[in-house]
Amino acid sequence: MLRRHLTRKQVREVIVEQLKDTPDWANNRIAQNLGVDKKTVQTQRRRLESTGEIPKLTKFIGADGRKRKRPAALMAPNAEELQRILEQLRTGVDDIEGFCSAHGMPVFHDTGYDSLHGLTDEEKREWAVYILEGTWPEWEWVRQRSFRTPTEFYGPKGRRFMASIGCATKNPDILECWRKRLARYDGMSLQELEERLRKRNAREDKRLEKRGAA
Repeated sequence: MLRRHLTRKQVREVIVEQLKDTPDWANNRIAQNLGVDKKTVQTQRRRLESTGEIPKLTKFIGADGRKRKRPAALMAPNAEELQRILEQLRTGVDDIEGFCSAHGMPVFHDTGYDSLHGLTDEEKREWAVYILEGTWPEWEWVRQRSFRTPTEFYGPKGRRFMASIGCATKNPDILECWRKRLARYDGMSLQELEERLRKRNAREDKRLEKRGAA
């Protein structure tokens, strides 16, 4: 298989070239053709689509030569439906983007997904503070709405978006409150903030291990 003879970086480069040459091929067709994991192809496709290097198509040619529509994200209105979706994912639904709860909270099953891809270090730094502060547990949901920073989310653009989905903020000073929280970390680099996050996550992992062992 291809990945046995190349480094991971080289495998990614080959996948990227294939996607640029045949963007209308489905992920499973490219994966079979190159002998790589379909999820790796999917990750690279998302990245190239987000940067405009390949078009975001709605139909793809599968490994069997048939053209099919790109599956939309699935919605789970209740626990039973969610269980059915999870079973579909386990049995290998091709090219599914993810699934959403009835409240629109996405859950991606692609472990290679990078929600901060394409951001500057300063923008990543702001998201690191956002996570450390625990401002909103569903921070990836906010990021997936195309807001580049929490400041943008709490600003006029974010307020308009939240109002459009029936979640208008009742706090007119929310942007100023966020700026005060952000100011607490003035002088800290992205690397320092990431190290804090790693330590916090390590502590949480240990806590969960102890709970599981009890």
